[in-house]
Amino acid sequence: CPGVSAACAFGVPDDTWGEILAVAIVAGPGGPPSDTELGAFVRERLSPHRRPRRVAFVDALATTPAGKLDRAGTRARSSTFLRPL
Repeated sequence: CPGVSAACAFGVPDDTWGEILAVAIVAGPGGPPSDTELGAFVRERLSPHRRPRRVAFVDALATTPAGKLDRAGTRARSSTFLRPL
């Protein structure tokens, strides 16, 4: 997606479904996409059951000491910033 340099998908608790998909996004050099642009990008490429329901813009994704993506760490960093997508 234009304006996205990196992203990490993870599950978050939900009262209705048990868990829903959320995504943490690191903005690209030109700044983050608008909610409208991001929503349109996701709707064009993903079926409804695969679309994230929450989004958080973060400065960096969490990584393990080995440099691999740490989903649990990213989830913990992002949970206070999550908003509907």
